[in-house]
Amino acid sequence: MTPLNSILDLQNEHVPDLAWCTPSILRNQQAVHNIYELDMSVSFDRYGNPETPPWSASSGVFGAAMREVAQTYWKEQYVAETHHCLFSVNGSSGSNFMVMKALAQHFWETHNVRPHVLTQRNIHKSVVYAAEDYGVCMSYLTPRYHPDYQFFLPNKIADFVEAFRADESINIVLISNPTYEGLSLDLQALITALRAIRDVIIYVDEAWGSNFYFDPSVQPRTAAAAGADIIVTSPHKQGGSLQQTGVILWRNDNDWMVPRERLYQQYRTLLTTSPSWHLLASIQETTRIWAQEGPAYMAHAVSLRTAFIEQLSGILTPIRHVRTLEQNPDICGHDRTKLIFYTAALGISGQRLNTKLQDLDVIPEKSQLRTLMLLMPFQRTLADVDATVKIIKQALTEQDDLLIGDAVEQTMPTTKAKIKEAYEVGTLEEVSLDQAVGRVCGEN
Repeated sequence: MTPLNSILDLQNEHVPDLAWCTPSILRNQQAVHNIYELDMSVSFDRYGNPETPPWSASSGVFGAAMREVAQTYWKEQYVAETHHCLFSVNGSSGSNFMVMKALAQHFWETHNVRPHVLTQRNIHKSVVYAAEDYGVCMSYLTPRYHPDYQFFLPNKIADFVEAFRADESINIVLISNPTYEGLSLDLQALITALRAIRDVIIYVDEAWGSNFYFDPSVQPRTAAAAGADIIVTSPHKQGGSLQQTGVILWRNDNDWMVPRERLYQQYRTLLTTSPSWHLLASIQETTRIWAQEGPAYMAHAVSLRTAFIEQLSGILTPIRHVRTLEQNPDICGHDRTKLIFYTAALGISGQRLNTKLQDLDVIPEKSQLRTLMLLMPFQRTLADVDATVKIIKQALTEQDDLLIGDAVEQTMPTTKAKIKEAYEVGTLEEVSLDQAVGRVCGEN
């Protein structure tokens, strides 16, 4: 491997062909002819300005694109006056800041109360940081965690209902769905159960679920179809769009919801004044392709997943979520573009296997002590599966280097000494792992 002198060298010479991780690229995606010569800015607004709201005539082609995507995502629920979409060029991280700022302003100025969010522990760090910045109170459900697979499971519907009923100051419920590993709750049942208690804003971080909107299978159900009020999704994950792109969807067809002008106002305060036209165009174009060819793309991804399972049968054990589903009957399905292998069945570390594979130019999406996760990007082929399987088998011939050994177990604390407000900063002390046992809760 030649030395790296720049990020450009990395992209042109070192990005492996066998990447089973984001980004997922749609095969017939159109490319800009010359990325530099055609990189325009808002200074040229003859055909519209991306900084103006999509319902304004001055937004031009940019507003039309956002209205088109809104209609595609909301589907039969779409009403132009009440169902909206904004494009983000800082991923779901930027979108979450915009939404949290709008919610904070809405509850303080409209209801004269503090915004109070009930949520899970596996939320994205951008939500926590936004809560710190805007003084949003956060209440967390006790996490459900699979100690063997070492990933978060969705909380049960009863967990949400019990906590929501017990604290009448909660006015927002934030649901991260699906999980990073692709597990999805029955959102419609959850939202119905919460609204049977009282009005509440349902905010869904659906960063990993943009492909659900174009999946012909019945489950998992999308946040829009399930009745969510605000949705943040990342088309750059499994939506085929360029890295850094995001979409905010929201509706305001009830008086207690966030008005469109208020969310747009906070969106504009955090949006760069020079959004990349390449990113904006990518959101619109990939959405169009998905709307026309979504079932074919999903079928292709599933065929890759099936090929991996068949070719590695008897060697690596796939997690089919059976045990997980038994622990939580409210889980209604999982993302069919993700494949998790239980490497511990061979006594080997998923993390060490990941390192070995990357040395051989195969890039998995994620690894844990006992698991290895592959994403099924839409640009990959069955020939890529064949090549990757050969490399995996090669890596597994040297198992002595891959054994789990005496690795430290990761477990979820069962007791809580104190819950700080999201914006409280405590005294931090760095200690070795053996000294931390029983006295500190460290979170990633």
